[in-house]
Amino acid sequence: MASQTQQAKDAITSLQSVAEAARSPAAPAAAGQPRSQAFDRAVALILENEGGFSNDPRDRGGMTNFGITARTYADFHGLALESVDEATMRALTREQAIEIYRSNYWNAACCDRLPPGLDLCVFDFGVNAGVRRAILLLQELVGVTQDGSVGAITLAATAACDPAELIGRYAERRLAYYRSLENFDAFGRGWTLRTTRMRDAAMRMAQARQPAMA
Repeated sequence: MASQTQQAKDAITSLQSVAEAARSPAAPAAAGQPRSQAFDRAVALILENEGGFSNDPRDRGGMTNFGITARTYADFHGLALESVDEATMRALTREQAIEIYRSNYWNAACCDRLPPGLDLCVFDFGVNAGVRRAILLLQELVGVTQDGSVGAITLAATAACDPAELIGRYAERRLAYYRSLENFDAFGRGWTLRTTRMRDAAMRMAQARQPAMA
């Protein structure tokens, strides 16, 4: 009887561990780890779409350099936003921007755990519209709870999808989001071109990883 009771307890503990793992977010890559080839390819494409210093009054992000906003720069360095002036933003180097992209966007969205091509889609939309929004869209499309955190359930559901089909749907929904914004008239053409370029690049990445037909 005691043996059966212990077996039951062990079974419950095992089930609890599985459930906890499914709820827990996937661990992002540590900041000190070497950059992955997937990240290097993706960030190179990001930087093709991001110019140098800009302070367009129509852009709610304010000052940017290499696509990094003053607020993102301040958050990354633990500074007050008011302390980040134009000189600071102009002094931002490409390599510094790349490290911010890796920490605040790529790692934050666990892109190293996503399929090739889809990692680029989520990364780029996260850069442009926020990491949480990018993850929520992915979770909506793969049919899991939308909690804004990439965990085992999100990863499993994503892996079960056809990569090219998911990339196409992701791009469509991304464009729909942009069209809903009040400043689409000012920035819509650029957003549309960027989304299309990233979708096409993502498709090529996904197809390159498809197994060859016998």
